[in-house]
Amino acid sequence: MRSFFSVGVRYSLRCFLGRSLRCLLLGLLMLVLAPDTAQAQAPSLVFGPNAILIDGGNLPVSEVLTVVGDGGAVTFSATASVTTPAGSNWLSVSPTSGVTPLKLFVTANGTGLAIGTYFGSITIVGDASNSPLTVPVTLGIGSFMGGDPPARLVVSPVILSFSQQIPGETIADPQPPEITAIVIGGGGIDPFHAFTTSITTQDSGSWLSVSPATGNTPVTLTASVDPAGLVSGTYFGAIAIDTDVYPTPQLVIAQLIVQELPEIALTPTSLRFLTPAGSNPEPQTFQVENVGGETLGWTSVVATEPQGNWLAVSPATGVAPSTLTVSVNSAGLNAGTYTGSITIAAVDNASNSPQVLPVELAVGVPLIGRNGVVNGASFSTEAVVSPGSISSLFGTNLATETVAAVALPLPRTLAGTQVLVNEVPAPLFFVSPFQINFQMPPDVSGTTAELVVVSAGVRGLPEPVSVSPERPGIFTAVSGGTGQGAVLNQDFTFNSSQNPAAAGSVIQVFATGLGATDPQSEPGEPAGASPLSNTITMPDVFIGGIPADVFFSGLAPGFVGLYQVNAAIPAGTAPGAEVPLVLIQNGISSNTVSIAVQ
Repeated sequence: MRSFFSVGVRYSLRCFLGRSLRCLLLGLLMLVLAPDTAQAQAPSLVFGPNAILIDGGNLPVSEVLTVVGDGGAVTFSATASVTTPAGSNWLSVSPTSGVTPLKLFVTANGTGLAIGTYFGSITIVGDASNSPLTVPVTLGIGSFMGGDPPARLVVSPVILSFSQQIPGETIADPQPPEITAIVIGGGGIDPFHAFTTSITTQDSGSWLSVSPATGNTPVTLTASVDPAGLVSGTYFGAIAIDTDVYPTPQLVIAQLIVQELPEIALTPTSLRFLTPAGSNPEPQTFQVENVGGETLGWTSVVATEPQGNWLAVSPATGVAPSTLTVSVNSAGLNAGTYTGSITIAAVDNASNSPQVLPVELAVGVPLIGRNGVVNGASFSTEAVVSPGSISSLFGTNLATETVAAVALPLPRTLAGTQVLVNEVPAPLFFVSPFQINFQMPPDVSGTTAELVVVSAGVRGLPEPVSVSPERPGIFTAVSGGTGQGAVLNQDFTFNSSQNPAAAGSVIQVFATGLGATDPQSEPGEPAGASPLSNTITMPDVFIGGIPADVFFSGLAPGFVGLYQVNAAIPAGTAPGAEVPLVLIQNGISSNTVSIAVQ
């Protein structure tokens, strides 16, 4: 019978040769409507042994028939039938139905049967591609086997159980992953028989293996599993051991249980409490979450340094997800920094138990605001500074008084206050309770640095700051980074709306953060006049959006961390009291300031 698809192809071809458009469209419609005959491949049944021999008598004798699915679990039924003597019921199977993998007990009861050989079969019917299957059964009464016991393949154990925790190590439980295969019998039975093995898994995976795969009995086989890529669940497979000795093949069922362990996640990952001396801060919360599998029961343990009972958490136990409240009793603590921790541990097991939540407590200590370290000229909210530049930091309790440095080199301690950059005291221009101006040490490397303020012997909490080789900032007449730039005209007078510069004249722009110089000045030391400390890279200068000629870029002689850029105002610059000026160093733009041009 022709398929609808093949008919459509033939019909369309005839129409095309005949050049009939209507006919061609009908043929194409047949192609579109042709049913999809592709179907998913059904699993198949694997069983062993492939025939059953029973040396019977007046008592029931049973043999094991193992049935496994290949490519998927198979639901099946098993039926016993007798060929000889017709109408007898000496053969039975139990259970009569189930789902693979399953071991069936095939039982022969020769009570009342005469000496002789009898035949029957077990028929297995299921939702498998090779269903139905027939396993022949032979029963011998009396002299069926005759003489010494015949050779018989003995395999032990017949079931292996593996477990795997994700993540974790694979363990065999409760049986060891070794399989012994021997041939036994009476008289002069040869114990050496060639064997082969094959692997079947119901998920069609390759997680099960056995070694050696071939050889001679007697032998000890080692079974192993590789659960890589498997998700949580139960997996079944079988190892078939095939020889020329009954019963063959013998199937060893392997079960692998993959269990995804709970995994603790803490949000946020740390807490910081800030409070004046003599008071308690507001409580904070954090979450305990389970980002793995199973159920996560947890307990908490609080620890503090120095020792004390200032930290508490509630509740103390629970099941994730949970929200915990952390409170601090700091009213009786002296000014200083304190550290503590809350340890969350799984009640049963978790892949990453325990997890620790660090807690910081600052009582009346110097505090640098978040992103509170900025370029001292631009005050850019990007909060990035460069080595050797003039920088500012903002916070609270930074100093007990307001004091400015009065001599060079700059001091490292001013009014009992220090700024530690990676634990090294930085040169100080100015300190006050809320702002400190300092020089970022020229030798700072890397992309971040840690700053700590120490005031009156009290150490503040560390604050990270981003570091870039260049981060240009132009000083302004009024601090803040906008408006009239700190610029001198060619006659060394201050540029302003009342004192504009002429187009074509050279101006001096004062900035910071233009990067390394040659030679490099020492921290806190004023730059020399001979030789001049030139920047390694010459910046680009734009005045009124027009590129300007640059004649000098380097440290201003006699100053610390202050850069000077000499540039000519382009001849075509439009006059005005607020002509924009910007520096670009290695692709990084400064703040935009204004100058007056006549």
